[in-house]
Amino acid sequence: MTNLAATLVDTATRVPDKVGIKLDQAEVSWSALHRAAARVAGQLKAAGLQTGDRVSLILPNVPAYPVVFYGALLAGGIVVPMNPLLKSGRWVPPRVSCPTGTTVANLLFRSPSPSSGPTTTPR
Repeated sequence: MTNLAATLVDTATRVPDKVGIKLDQAEVSWSALHRAAARVAGQLKAAGLQTGDRVSLILPNVPAYPVVFYGALLAGGIVVPMNPLLKSGRWVPPRVSCPTGTTVANLLFRSPSPSSGPTTTPR
């Protein structure tokens, strides 16, 4: 593993009980973040995510973001962060410029409204 997921695994091993995510009064330890991200990685793989597939994240700055971000990396995905403030017509379908051309994200995580949680939309 040669991406930020390796840093998560290393940090969760070295300082498992230290706070990794804090939002208001909610705190999540590095080990809990790693466990949650590993669950997301397993779910992504079970849903058919292949190494190198793109996973678009359209989420605000909430604790679910790093969980899904690291989960996608642990599963071998390429994370494509998108601005959640864009109007829906401007980001569907997400296109990614890469050295070999333009491609469409294989999986999309989005938060349809501020009051609801993240949802998954397969391509």
